[in-house]
Amino acid sequence: TPRRLAVEVRGLATGQASAVKEAMGPPKSAAYDSTGQPTKAALGFAASQGVSVSDLEVRRMPKGEYLFAVKQETGEPTESVLRAQLPHLIQSLSFPKAMKWNETGFRFARPIRWALALFGEKVIPFEVGGIESGRLTYGHRFLGGPATAGSSGIVVKQASSYRSLLEKQGVVADPGRRRSLIEEQLQGLARKAKAELRMDHELLEQATYAVEYPSAILGEFDARYLKLPPEIIETAMREHQGFFTLRNQQGGLRPQFLAVTNIRPRDPSLIRKGNERVLAARL
Repeated sequence: TPRRLAVEVRGLATGQASAVKEAMGPPKSAAYDSTGQPTKAALGFAASQGVSVSDLEVRRMPKGEYLFAVKQETGEPTESVLRAQLPHLIQSLSFPKAMKWNETGFRFARPIRWALALFGEKVIPFEVGGIESGRLTYGHRFLGGPATAGSSGIVVKQASSYRSLLEKQGVVADPGRRRSLIEEQLQGLARKAKAELRMDHELLEQATYAVEYPSAILGEFDARYLKLPPEIIETAMREHQGFFTLRNQQGGLRPQFLAVTNIRPRDPSLIRKGNERVLAARL
């Protein structure tokens, strides 16, 4: 959403599997001298693999006998892997434009305000951009209630409750669900207006990621602007305002538009009138 980036991974293993790693080194003839003592080649290979020379194995290969280093690596618990990798994952995200906002010098698209990191019920502790991770998140700025407006935040006790908990605080976290809600609202308003919605999928994608709680409204503009070429009207609505257009049964433009807002106002007419004024100024 405009305010959060979230990743949910299901069915994650509780730890890495143990593994046996093998590496082939120099031939035996170059690894030991005539007295059977290891040469610099054997010593260097053992050091590079983190094993002692005595642990090296000699194996017969199609081209002769070679040294092998065999290491048994015990898998790390998932919490340890995530603790080490999550900061790097966040730092690896790149943006056309990035900014620095505190003394850490960390660069990101926008200032990071909080970091929620859970593995099941456990917090994955790490620090990024001067922010320490925890189990707090925040809801919609205006629909989330007192907990969102204040500094206490929303306590997420387990990862599986993240989406349902946020929805109670005015945030539809799943973009697929937001997209479906927007489509349903747009189609419903178009039917109510007895008009045909010109579904613009690129604009729908833009609207999906521009809101946290979609609420579509139907607005109007002065019919005299229909004297303008339809391409001009559609450009003003689509490119500048992000509005969807409506058509009549003959395929002509209706003096109406559909807008997707990020709030559920008590009086939708206030937002509708504001959008109508801006569009009138454009036209």
